[in-house]
Amino acid sequence: MQIVSRVSISLTGSGTIDASGAGGFGGASILTPFEDGPGGGGGSGGRVLLEAPLILLDGAAVTISTKGGGGGGVGQNANGADGGIAAGAAVGGSITGRPVGGAGGTEAGNPGTGGNANVSPGHGAGGGGSVGEVTLNIPLGTVVPQNGATIRSRRFNGALMSRLVP
Repeated sequence: MQIVSRVSISLTGSGTIDASGAGGFGGASILTPFEDGPGGGGGSGGRVLLEAPLILLDGAAVTISTKGGGGGGVGQNANGADGGIAAGAAVGGSITGRPVGGAGGTEAGNPGTGGNANVSPGHGAGGGGSVGEVTLNIPLGTVVPQNGATIRSRRFNGALMSRLVP
């Protein structure tokens, strides 16, 4: 997602941008009824680009997130969690005694691997999705979140270049 302004971009109050990945589906076999299938991988987080002379992120409920989704576990209802805006990694799906899906990636950690098959013949769980990134381009300096605003993503600051208008 890209948002560009010639004046400013403000996220205040409860402003949220959520480009996080979805959780992987738990495995259900379509070939053999009642048999557990392999878990699907979690979706990766997206990319957010904000460009303006001024970018303001202000308030405890303001969040930009591009976390990865949790991997699906083995079993029909073992869906991984969506990346979302909450703190921490999205958990992988699980059913007791079966391989667990990997956690989604965050700004501070890589995605987890899915659990290996623990019976033969068996299926493994899906890995977590990778975290995306946020790029904040302003003319000078860096964007500093204020009053509890958070960025749950790998973050880059860049320079906003001037453009000639015909």
